Amino acid sequence: MHTLRVLHPISRSFSSSSQPLSALLRHQGPYRRFLHLQTRGKPRQLQAQSPWLPVSEHVQHGSPLTRFAFYRALQNSPGANKSRYRRHTSSPSPPQQNDWVPPSPRIPKLRIAGPVAWAAIVSAGIFISLAYLEAREQLKPPPSERRSPALWERSRPQQTFTPATEVAQQWWRDQDAISKTTIGIMGANLTVHLTRFVVPEFWHSLWHIPMRPVNYSLFTSMFVHSGSFHLLFNLWACNNFIPPVGASRLFEGNPYHMLSFFLSTGVLSGLGQHLSTKLARSLTPMVIPAGGASGALFGFLGAFCMQYPDAELGIILLPFRFDAQSFLGCVMLFDFLGMVGLYNLGLGHGAHLSGALVGVGYSYFDGKNNIWKPLVDFWKRRLKGKPL
Repeated sequence: MHTLRVLHPISRSFSSSSQPLSALLRHQGPYRRFLHLQTRGKPRQLQAQSPWLPVSEHVQHGSPLTRFAFYRALQNSPGANKSRYRRHTSSPSPPQQNDWVPPSPRIPKLRIAGPVAWAAIVSAGIFISLAYLEAREQLKPPPSERRSPALWERSRPQQTFTPATEVAQQWWRDQDAISKTTIGIMGANLTVHLTRFVVPEFWHSLWHIPMRPVNYSLFTSMFVHSGSFHLLFNLWACNNFIPPVGASRLFEGNPYHMLSFFLSTGVLSGLGQHLSTKLARSLTPMVIPAGGASGALFGFLGAFCMQYPDAELGIILLPFRFDAQSFLGCVMLFDFLGMVGLYNLGLGHGAHLSGALVGVGYSYFDGKNNIWKPLVDFWKRRLKGKPL
């Protein structure tokens, strides 16, 4: 999970208040459109007797959140003459045509009940639906033996050149079920990332912003990444952690079970990142988009360290290695301290910590025998005697 900073300290271009907001936020990343979405409605009436300097028309028409964010960034911008943006304490004069005083911004409360209920329902629905597919798969009759080729087929001359499509199909058939699922997850993340350049509006809508009153982004945000490095690192983690965890005793090579765990952990880790903004001391984390598959991957990291406690893990560019459980404890402590605000590295510490907790808990309480198998057995009892 990665958080993108929209409200960084802003450059000197903010000192010219006649520029439109789109120009002022030109270098603040692709998520400046979130602020533009807040600019609906009519301008409020002038409410002060002392004049303010003119501000952008976008901000005049904006919501209290937009105006608060604009003036906060404006006053914190390096090199800005802050006295220009304060009220004049000298003799008051009647407001001019372009003078405008924003009302005192009210920081909205973080939504908790709705996202928690949505994440619980969706996570349970993922397990129930994929357990149904697993039950159907187990109840299907075994495939019949492959017939021997006919005489005319055996007498056909063998091709000396193999098309690339046949090579790809043969490679795909040689992959086991867990490898196919891993490749599918990696392909989904790559495809969603490419929509950034084809349909950017759709890509923007997939990020989760705690302030935005929608819940579906708790699911979609696990497939978006801020850049190539973020994407490639998570693809590398998918390739290194998902196959060994899928082959462990916890999943036993079951692709439906493993996919259920990945998707539900992604939703719950997104919820963890959403709730962690409650610990923030400012409004900024509530308007920063968050996304990435790392929350779900930390769930696999937690399960990996529980299933292979004696395995050795290392950190890129560091020459030494740790045993798996010590490594997991250090990583969880690092994310906990970042979540409570000890340092701010622009990472989704809440998503990482919650994902690791889900992985540890699912492995410790034996989710295979206590959650997955009972669901599959339930559907098998319901499907017996019905045509598949």
